[in-house]
Amino acid sequence: MKRRSSSTWILVGLWFVALSIVLGTWWIIAAQTKVAHELAQRIEGIEAEVLNGDWENASQLIRELMIRWEKTRQVWAFHTEHAEMDEVTDALIEAEALIAANEAGALAPLRKARDRIVTLPQRDRLDLENLF
Repeated sequence: MKRRSSSTWILVGLWFVALSIVLGTWWIIAAQTKVAHELAQRIEGIEAEVLNGDWENASQLIRELMIRWEKTRQVWAFHTEHAEMDEVTDALIEAEALIAANEAGALAPLRKARDRIVTLPQRDRLDLENLF
């Protein structure tokens, strides 16, 4: 009798661990998606400033974005591939340099960074497309 009872508890424990992992992953991805959209909106604001030729404001906004991205990157580093985050960082650094030089070519790295940021949470999602 004891053997059956302990095996039941082990099975329940394993199911609890598995469920916790799945729910934790969904929670992390939901939080990551929310932050990604917030960062994407900031980048869109910078793009608008570049299109308007307001280089001073664009420069200030990209500096604020870089600070926010570095904080976000430190958190995401635990569960996101570093190479993908490096691409975002490189694109933002390039955009920052082009904005400092008052070049409209800053739009390309900004759009690249925005697209990468938005797709990062999608790559980690637990769905059939990513699993198979």
